[in-house]
Amino acid sequence: MVERIIEDLSRFLYEIPAILLAISIHEYSHAIVARRLGDDTASEMRLLNLNPLPRIDLVGFLMFLWFRYGWAKDIPVDFRKLGSSRWKPFAVIAAGVAGNFLLSVFFIFLLMLKKPVPESYFFNFIGYSIVLNFNLVLINFLPVLPLDGGKVVRLFWPDYERYVFPGVLFVILLSLTGFSKWIQHLSSTIFGWFI
Repeated sequence: MVERIIEDLSRFLYEIPAILLAISIHEYSHAIVARRLGDDTASEMRLLNLNPLPRIDLVGFLMFLWFRYGWAKDIPVDFRKLGSSRWKPFAVIAAGVAGNFLLSVFFIFLLMLKKPVPESYFFNFIGYSIVLNFNLVLINFLPVLPLDGGKVVRLFWPDYERYVFPGVLFVILLSLTGFSKWIQHLSSTIFGWFI
């Protein structure tokens, strides 16, 4: 029992920083692209930064700890400031996934260059970060809200939200099926290619 508690605590020492970094990059990517395309809402609210604390959603954060994917509070974006073109809102929505993908690629290159000692803190942090960020890329393709995939569908079908199962509940229920294991297996397989 005591050994399990110690093991969990030591795991959290690299998992929690990796989660905070992943959600910071994801939401900052949304915000910076929105600003470059004409919406400075996040900047006006002093959220155009990498501080993860205002972005933490309790349920979404617990999902990260249990299933290695979850969600954060959305960065505020006023799509009206982006004009009538749909590609600008699409770019803002897609930016979060792109940020996680690039972060995962960065850690893959770092892992290949540095060759950290297996089971060291550096190795565990990088390995977990690769899997976590790739999980976020995969999970955000799901066409459910509040995930980015659902936001893309809503962009082209404004009434979409009225016809779908509540997104957060859907993701939680989905996590109790084999989907969660499939996501973990796929991400871990990709990670295994580089060690």
